[in-house]
Amino acid sequence: MLLIVALYLAELVHFDSRVCANPHGLIRKYGLMCCRQCFRSNAKDIGFIKYR
Repeated sequence: MLLIVALYLAELVHFDSRVCANPHGLIRKYGLMCCRQCFRSNAKDIGFIKYR
């Protein structure tokens, strides 16, 4: 019974970008929760520096 409830709740969890609501190419590391396109356009504002 517990397994059925856990599987049902897992289907309800939906991750998407905070910026544009795009579910594809999502960066969840460090709690960013934004898609890769939004990350590239906002990386300097967030404080990330490109070294290479």
